[in-house]
Amino acid sequence: MRSSYFIAAAVVAVTTLSGCGKKEEAPPPAPTPVVEAPKPPPMDTMPARKPGLWETAYSEEGSDGVAPVMKICIDAETDKHLGITGNDLSGDKCTKTAVSRMEDEDGKPYWAMIAECDMGSGGKTEINGKFVGDYTSNYTFTARSQTTGAALEHMNRVVNITVKSRRVGACPASMKGGDVIMPGDVKMNLFDMSVVPPEGQ
Repeated sequence: MRSSYFIAAAVVAVTTLSGCGKKEEAPPPAPTPVVEAPKPPPMDTMPARKPGLWETAYSEEGSDGVAPVMKICIDAETDKHLGITGNDLSGDKCTKTAVSRMEDEDGKPYWAMIAECDMGSGGKTEINGKFVGDYTSNYTFTARSQTTGAALEHMNRVVNITVKSRRVGACPASMKGGDVIMPGDVKMNLFDMSVVPPEGQ
């Protein structure tokens, strides 16, 4: 009986010593958190320009002198067909256009735009830029424009452009939608110069 007691005590002692000498296993590493890819910004639609007389100045980086200012009478029909730069009726040719409402690092909103325009013999133009300001009445558009495949070689180029446009009031009685007054008081109508007919014609 006494010997059985000593044997049991020895077993307990050996087991205890073995447990003390055994290193504790490190806990398994925490699972790596799944990082979701950033979601693309939602696609937006630019608001309509307010009807009235607008002044638009178009300039290219590196050009000399002050950008010439054209005056254009914009109504709903003209606004629907105006091109991205706001000085022609090429808007219908820009079928691949994406616009997103964004904010800069200071929290100021702007519209970011990417567009591809098929200008026929004038080549394909890719535009990447942004509109700053109240687009309905006053804005500045800065962009990079690249044209390829134009019939005239000098049109195949990359330019940085700036367009400043603002509404200055109602159209005078002598002007109708699409009428433009160029520097030197040269007057023309965008619909007369384009294949786009005014609505109802």
